Amino acid sequence: MSAVPAPQFTVELQLNDGTTLVNASDGNRWIRPPYTYSGDGYTTHHNASCLQEEKFVEAYQKGMNSGHKIAGGGDIHLEWRVYQYCWAGFHAMHLEGDFVECGVNTGICSLAVMHYTNFVKSEKKFFLFDTFEGIPMDQFTKEEIDIGIDQVHAESYEDIWSLVQRNFAPYPNAKLVRGRVPESLQTVNIDKVAYLAIDMNAVVPEIAAAEHFWEKMVPGAVMVLDDYGWLHHVHQKTAFDKFAAERAVKIFNMPTGQGMLIKP
Repeated sequence: MSAVPAPQFTVELQLNDGTTLVNASDGNRWIRPPYTYSGDGYTTHHNASCLQEEKFVEAYQKGMNSGHKIAGGGDIHLEWRVYQYCWAGFHAMHLEGDFVECGVNTGICSLAVMHYTNFVKSEKKFFLFDTFEGIPMDQFTKEEIDIGIDQVHAESYEDIWSLVQRNFAPYPNAKLVRGRVPESLQTVNIDKVAYLAIDMNAVVPEIAAAEHFWEKMVPGAVMVLDDYGWLHHVHQKTAFDKFAAERAVKIFNMPTGQGMLIKP
């Protein structure tokens, strides 16, 4: 069978920043366009215009300017990851139930989601669970310690309670819950959940949070697992794969390392 020649075409995409991307073929070969996004473990040639949406750019800066100290602070280029959270939040705004985040730090993702969804005008509440002073070291399993998870962000956390209170002060429907997970989960009455984000870097509290909220999640509710696909968080992936299998659901492995699960 003879080879089918590549079609001749040129596609130009004008981005908001004035950049022109060209995807073309000269009839003999495909000409690869330049990267449209490269960061946070993910590189692509495909259309990344969602990251230039004005509302998202504003939301992203809210998170990056939250005063975090991860990787030295400032813009650590998590655009695609944060967009996934914003998409999940936008989807969840159409459902019954409140928002929950377990593992908040300074609010990188939750502040972005709240701005992107105009959460302040919603009747929903956003419950934010964290110690707000770092990860309790005794929550790591021996297996996690053996591969060094306890040291990954050891220099990134400190007592940020006052900072977080200031960050979320513009959102009266944001409810800060200070304490360890899962113990603190029992201190707040949450009836229905439309959005659940989990990012505590440790197996035990993460699975406990997922189990606590699963029955509260409404049909269509989304669960975002921040550490799911990262190689050094393999124990979390194994535990969540088991969690999902027991409930006959599947976790979508995102290219930036997150996992996303939709409640049937």
